[in-house]
Amino acid sequence: MDETPGGKEMVKKSRFFSLIAAIDWSIVAFVFALCGLAFGYGAAMMQFRIFPYHQILNAKYAFESLGLLEDESIMMSINSIDDKAAAVPVIARLDPAAGNELLLVTGGPNQDAKNCPKFGCLAWIVDRKGSVKYSWPLDLEGLFGDADNFSGHASLGNFYPVGIQLQNDGTLIATFHGRNIYPYAVGIAHIGRKGEILWKKLDSAHHWLTITEDGMILAPIQLRPKVKYLPGTSIVARCPTPVYDEGIRVYRPDGSTVKTLSALTALSGSGFPGLLYGLRDDCDPIHLNSADIVTPAIAANIPGAAAGDYLVSLREPSVIAILDQHDGHVKKLVAGRTAAQHSAHFLPDGSVVAFDNLGGVQAAGGSRIARVNLNTGETTTLFPTAASKPVMPFYSSDGGHVSVSPDGKRLMISSKDESRDIEIDVVTGKPLWTMTRILDIAPFMSGGDNSKPVAARMKSYGTYYVSPRQAQALGLAG
Repeated sequence: MDETPGGKEMVKKSRFFSLIAAIDWSIVAFVFALCGLAFGYGAAMMQFRIFPYHQILNAKYAFESLGLLEDESIMMSINSIDDKAAAVPVIARLDPAAGNELLLVTGGPNQDAKNCPKFGCLAWIVDRKGSVKYSWPLDLEGLFGDADNFSGHASLGNFYPVGIQLQNDGTLIATFHGRNIYPYAVGIAHIGRKGEILWKKLDSAHHWLTITEDGMILAPIQLRPKVKYLPGTSIVARCPTPVYDEGIRVYRPDGSTVKTLSALTALSGSGFPGLLYGLRDDCDPIHLNSADIVTPAIAANIPGAAAGDYLVSLREPSVIAILDQHDGHVKKLVAGRTAAQHSAHFLPDGSVVAFDNLGGVQAAGGSRIARVNLNTGETTTLFPTAASKPVMPFYSSDGGHVSVSPDGKRLMISSKDESRDIEIDVVTGKPLWTMTRILDIAPFMSGGDNSKPVAARMKSYGTYYVSPRQAQALGLAG
């Protein structure tokens, strides 16, 4: 063998040409043709949505949905187990200006075994020291034992309350959601003073509701039309399932429906189609999460609004708006000043406070309580401020509720992810009172030693001021 450099080079070239000669070029051409056909069909599939476009899209959404499922090894209502905490709520009065009103606390499955040993309490009333003065048991069997129109994991323990309103006769109106259930928006019920179910409607009412002075009930409602385009627009609905079209449903005190308004129709029909373009989730383009009422005093401060109109919070387009009470058209709208906010409510001067989940400064936790002027769009931060330092950081990735005190000078903030309620001064943002939701869940646990308390930090969906009239109806001192 030629060991010279030139000889080695000749050998390499010879081998290379031998390999080239051995290739069956008809097979190579066939493979390239197949690749070209596959590429062309793939492009046509995406352009014209032919088979298997929808199968691939459904598989994609199914995979994404699996990632959204909550871990059911964690009992419902619980953020975390705290091995270092005592299994009791932690109360702190931080300032003499804190209120003295009784408070209505939203409960749920596995909460307050002492007073509601079967499933937990739907809600309870506490004084400012945390002592339970009254409670309503949560009758999951009566509410959802016959619920057969839900898919997913529709076990009783996966249903839970979100919105609660105490009426002047001591009864409750409550809305319910479902964990790992489709649709997650479950419905609304009227609960008597002993926890009895006076009426219920599994009609996809959800989130936070409002009771008007004449007893009418305003609740977010979820409609699910199967549409190609978002209503009133040419925007393609990129969703393989029915779209969540949120709106407001008005109920009479007996639970019968007065009317239903669509938020999608309200936005597109009022000249705001652009708010429906470029959304994060085409399947849930609105996510209306609270409804409040425009009173005569509020209407006097907002030109164009009328007593009886509706204030709504729309999470996905980050919109706070007033909708006309008759046909739902938009009368006032502020967009983009908050980010994924919840629970919009009026202050006495007509400005709006909202739990702004993602619009806060990250260094302070990421969330804030925003104050929005619907006339000018000006938006300021009520909380946190420099005076809020004792309770920082502040954050809830979603959910979160704000209750306005009767005098309008204080707010009760419920931070779902932090398991706590914080009462603040509206002017300064100073924290006045706090309650951390820690409860003993041992009695609800199976297969363990239930004699030893287990401290769980519970999700905080809302704490409300109880009026003297409401307290009196329950035999309590206001």
